[in-house]
Amino acid sequence: MRRDLDKAGVKVASEIEFTAALAARTDLAPPPIIPNAAGELVTVATADGVPGPRACVLFEWLRGSPLDRHVNVERWAGLGELAATMHRASRSFQPSPAFDAVTYRSVLAYGGPLLLFDRDRPDLLGLDGLLREATEVTNERIATLMREQEHLVIHGDLHGENVKVHRGSLTPLDFEDLLWAVPILDVATAMFYVRQRSDYIDLARAFRAGYERVLPWVESRPGQLDELLIARGIDMLNFIALDPGLHIPDLQAYVRLREVPARVAVGASAPAIL
Repeated sequence: MRRDLDKAGVKVASEIEFTAALAARTDLAPPPIIPNAAGELVTVATADGVPGPRACVLFEWLRGSPLDRHVNVERWAGLGELAATMHRASRSFQPSPAFDAVTYRSVLAYGGPLLLFDRDRPDLLGLDGLLREATEVTNERIATLMREQEHLVIHGDLHGENVKVHRGSLTPLDFEDLLWAVPILDVATAMFYVRQRSDYIDLARAFRAGYERVLPWVESRPGQLDELLIARGIDMLNFIALDPGLHIPDLQAYVRLREVPARVAVGASAPAIL
């Protein structure tokens, strides 16, 4: 248990270190941390019914509403600019020797066993073969990217619920899923959540326009981004396999959202060209 607490403490300290660097290098203003009575940023706490001690941090409340309530091309251009601003800052980030973040190596970005295909899964609606093939080819693409491109510390979970909109400004939050990765994988995670929308191409083009205000675009060839979107979809499906008790209100619809990105990944459907 002490080892688990130490790992949690290192993870929290790394999150604090990276967000402090962002605050110093950008105007994104991630949520400040409120110290405890002793002036410490991390508090070890226990509670009845909670197994073991926990490393806790209290952040200031961010004003505004989640970005996913404001899905339009203007906001998605802002999200692209926000992502590029974080990536630019990360290029100059010099982590301390104690800094620790997971390296993105496969569709299971944070590791763990792949249980999704371990048994017959009628809940996959006959898409087992397609999803398995998409997993294999996407793992190969991720491995190639990680071998050939510079690794940065990325947000890792950049989507509409982890960005607040207030008076037209976008502010990122929830940095607990930091990863060492290449920028296109961060963008693929962000865009997965809007891939099913009828205005996806408009949103994707807006995101790119915003990103290019700050940095060159993340794709080395047209269609590369769309081929990677299924990574987050597989990771989330596998999370359900790891926790059978997790309730998804409409599991069939949840699974179906993965079909188009999976078909693009295996070349059975054309990617959206930005």
